Amino acid sequence: MVDGWAVPLGAAVLMFLGTTNLSYLTGNEGNFLIPQLALTVLAVAPFVKVTNFNPIYVLIICSILSALLISNFGNSEAAFTSPIFIFLTTIAIFTCFQLRAGAWLMGHRMLLTFCMIVVVSQLWTNLQFSPEDFVHSRSKGWGSGTLYALLAGFVIIYIMLEWPKGSQSRILLFTMLILAGWSIFLTQSRGVFLSLIVMAALQSAIKSKRYIAFASVSLAVAALLWLNIDTVSRIPIIERMQIYDARDLDAFTSGRLQTHVWIWNWLLREDELLSLLFGAQGLGGVKNLALRGLEFPHFDLLYLLYDGGVVAALGFVFFSCALIYKTAYSPGVVLFFVSGLHTNMVLAPNFLILAMAMHLFAEGPPGVRGAGRATTPSGRLDLRKRHRMER
Repeated sequence: MVDGWAVPLGAAVLMFLGTTNLSYLTGNEGNFLIPQLALTVLAVAPFVKVTNFNPIYVLIICSILSALLISNFGNSEAAFTSPIFIFLTTIAIFTCFQLRAGAWLMGHRMLLTFCMIVVVSQLWTNLQFSPEDFVHSRSKGWGSGTLYALLAGFVIIYIMLEWPKGSQSRILLFTMLILAGWSIFLTQSRGVFLSLIVMAALQSAIKSKRYIAFASVSLAVAALLWLNIDTVSRIPIIERMQIYDARDLDAFTSGRLQTHVWIWNWLLREDELLSLLFGAQGLGGVKNLALRGLEFPHFDLLYLLYDGGVVAALGFVFFSCALIYKTAYSPGVVLFFVSGLHTNMVLAPNFLILAMAMHLFAEGPPGVRGAGRATTPSGRLDLRKRHRMER
């Protein structure tokens, strides 16, 4: 609480509540999308500002949202509360986010505190899941195993960003890494596991100095796995990724492959222009897929195509690319959008706010990122000196 920790601590608690499953924590079923989005916005509000609106972006997002409202004129309430409406607006706003002057140190403390809260909370939850349970099932964490593992994935992102700078204790970071990896291992979340690999590969390819190290480690791990293939294949999370036939492929996608194929076939067969442009059944129509015996589509682009049509899908692609480019392929932002290939991040814009917080607070203040970092005699970054440089 002393020396400027009160605000970061409060913001970290808000961020934690905004990125956990409130239905599980409160015991009440319901849609907590807007409350959780509000909590995460409040968490970063003291440290960031919205500025420099790009007039082209404003025109595009207003055109898309207006078109969706007009096409859903008879159901305007559902349109305003639609995840697509909220998601596209959130992405568009975040393309204009900037760090407040002198706020980096506070934001950095908030992020460290948040990650420690996640690790300690997940440690307590993981200890309730016995080894006997792990043999026969997988942990659901706080109701949703995927989002539980994704939170752990963001902790790993934080560690990846902090480790080279040495601004935190290596023992602390290593402990957090082990505990976060344990959460992913218990949930057996294939999507999060593969998303982290894709993110790491992309980051290594972009930053040439990391590429050689990543390639070397990957080859060594691949060789080790190949030499012990029989043992490795029995590890639950690896076993869940083995595909030998169509039945295994369907199981790999948790039964959603049929939904993905069905939506793609609808796109190819649809003759009505309005349906193609604004969605098969209007905003919220994706929920009716269950009436056809289909699973919910855990693939953001297909979700947007069916629910909001080509207009919503193109808006998503445009603003996603704009945000990834603006953040220079920030690991947290990349992880967010890659995760949309296996789960519905369109229903979790609160995680996008977390990803942007990772970008703003873990990668260093403006003017200090990447070079010219101030260090202490021990070689660690002096956060106070960096804070003065920022100001």
